[in-house]
Amino acid sequence: GSATVNGIAHEPTGPDPLLWDDLPVPAGSTARVVYSVKVADPLPDGVTTIGNAATDDCGLNPDACVTIPAAGKAVSSKALTGEDGIIPDVAEPGETLTYTVILTNNDGNPAPYDLKDDIDDATTYVTGSASIDGTLREPVGADPLTWDNLIVPANGTLTAVYSVKVADPLPDGVTENRNAATDDCDANPDACVTTPAAGKAEPSKALTGESGV
Repeated sequence: GSATVNGIAHEPTGPDPLLWDDLPVPAGSTARVVYSVKVADPLPDGVTTIGNAATDDCGLNPDACVTIPAAGKAVSSKALTGEDGIIPDVAEPGETLTYTVILTNNDGNPAPYDLKDDIDDATTYVTGSASIDGTLREPVGADPLTWDNLIVPANGTLTAVYSVKVADPLPDGVTENRNAATDDCDANPDACVTTPAAGKAEPSKALTGESGV
């Protein structure tokens, strides 16, 4: 439904090529055809340009051909980069954990990226802790945390940092804390961080000495 000819709706025949047969072009004038296409998401591997041609020979009629660069592709990696507990690399009750997500674009064009980060159910986001490349930017949503419309520069990186607070007390049965900046940790394990949860100690007490008779 996107196509018009001289401002009047006129759908093409065929999906590719698109065909508008027998268009009348007035003497000394023009006919204007406008239509829209949707780019594949994700872009297939290896695609570096998007080309459209209103001619069979772009060499002879270059003005009838349009080629634009395709966006780059960014990949995510994630690490636990800060904690305020007393046991290193363990999620302790009430502890604040800080994560760093790095988006890397090895292509020659900028890459759009919608970052979605699933935080562990035994944690809550620390309001005001998030930044993108050092600039404060709060996520949308509580879990997952999302930052939409990020732009990763060509042959560059973009860094997201944020903190979560571990539940105190930890729910029964919780043995690890898992955060994922990807929908598929098997396909992209570098974007997932699993931290063992602290154990639970139970006190016991006994009279172990006395000085009386």
